[in-house]
Amino acid sequence: MKKLIEETQKEYALRREQAISQAQRRKEKVFANIDGLSEIEEKIAQLGIVSLQSLHDKEGNRVKIFEEIDALKKEKQRLLKEAGYSEEEFLPDFQCKKCNDSGVVDGESCICFKQQVAAKLYGTTSLLSVLEKENFDTFNFELYSNKAQKGKKNPRQNIRQISAECLQYTVDFGRHSGNLIFTGAPGVGKTFMINCIVAELLQKGVYVVYMTAYDLIDLLRKSKLSDYAQTIDASFVEALYNCDLLAIDDLGTENATDFAIDEFFNLINKRLLDKKQIILSTNLNLNELNEMYSDRILSRIMGYFTPYEFVGSDLRLKLN
Repeated sequence: MKKLIEETQKEYALRREQAISQAQRRKEKVFANIDGLSEIEEKIAQLGIVSLQSLHDKEGNRVKIFEEIDALKKEKQRLLKEAGYSEEEFLPDFQCKKCNDSGVVDGESCICFKQQVAAKLYGTTSLLSVLEKENFDTFNFELYSNKAQKGKKNPRQNIRQISAECLQYTVDFGRHSGNLIFTGAPGVGKTFMINCIVAELLQKGVYVVYMTAYDLIDLLRKSKLSDYAQTIDASFVEALYNCDLLAIDDLGTENATDFAIDEFFNLINKRLLDKKQIILSTNLNLNELNEMYSDRILSRIMGYFTPYEFVGSDLRLKLN
């Protein structure tokens, strides 16, 4: 984990340096084409040094220096405005506006830094490219049938309602936004909807860990086994408990051993007690979940999760 954090810190330092360098090059290019601007900039810098050196001089001398600096700054702004520019255009274009690509805010790791480390920890760096294609803006309701079979929901109306409520979930996200479970047959949009939610929350700076149930149980298992324990950093597991949102896809595809059931219950129960949000998706219905897992897990799902049933035919057949 330490090595991973150090690598990410180096990436951030390089990213910040590149943003500053690009801004400086833009500035130099423009300033070179506006007569007198570079000279004014240099004079301001020189007077700034003089002002520091004159800290113990008479107050009148320092006031005179500051007045001269102020006059030069106004002249600089005038020349830029006449040329159609503003000073803001030469500021570095940092990817994160909270930490300015330093990775730190008020002495703490920025959420963007935590998210980057988490993505590397769980091998989800490719997730970002997926989320560019799978989000609320790209959701195609027309893929769903607008006809309901006898005694069943209208697939298109159903998914529109689910989508609207899930989008609102991201707007209201916090300690009181609750937990969700998506059920339904394979290929009806459950994973896509999780991607929509995750994409929206990542833009808001929410700390998300997103894994399949199989990978989650495999990680928990390896963290307990002596043969693997030395290779699994404790921070891997800690993030499962501490992240703002834990999204678990394909619940039911993992090998539900007694160990897996106990570890899964401990994780879910601890997050519920800490009021940290969870989203689950599964191809199983509640009866099948009850058969696969313990009553304790089902009682937590029934009591603390808002269920959404996805209906319709396999969309993958329409897309291929």
